[in-house]
Amino acid sequence: GQSAAPLFLDRIDIQCEISAIPFKELSKAQPGEPSANIRDASSRREPYRRGDTKVSPESTATPR
Repeated sequence: GQSAAPLFLDRIDIQCEISAIPFKELSKAQPGEPSANIRDASSRREPYRRGDTKVSPESTATPR
């Protein structure tokens, strides 16, 4: 029979040290794309990911 045990026999932990970024510098950042825009783009791609259509949404996209 098949075992349900994971196939990972070894584990590697990677640690990186980074310097702190001052809050003032972080708060100056420009706002990103609104969640609604990302959600809309994702929902347009869903049928392509599921295989319901062969036409990629990117192939019918209009330039920004």
